[in-house]
Amino acid sequence: MRAAGITPIGVVARNPDFAALAAACGATGVRVHGAAALAEELRAALARAGPTLLEAVAEDFRAP
Repeated sequence: MRAAGITPIGVVARNPDFAALAAACGATGVRVHGAAALAEELRAALARAGPTLLEAVAEDFRAP
C-alpha cells in the first residue's frame, strides 16, 4: 500500500513471521539472511522429511 502511495487505514502494513507460521502449521520454518546461509538451509531442507519454508530476507529490496 505504501509503495503505491495509499495510506493504510485500519491495517498494520507489515509482513508476518513466515517461519513461525510454517511452524504453527507443522512444517519447518527458517528465516535466512544472505546467500551462504540460504545455500546451507536449502541443502538442509532437501535432506529433511516433510515441508520446509525458507524465508529469504533481502535487506536492500525496494518495492517498485
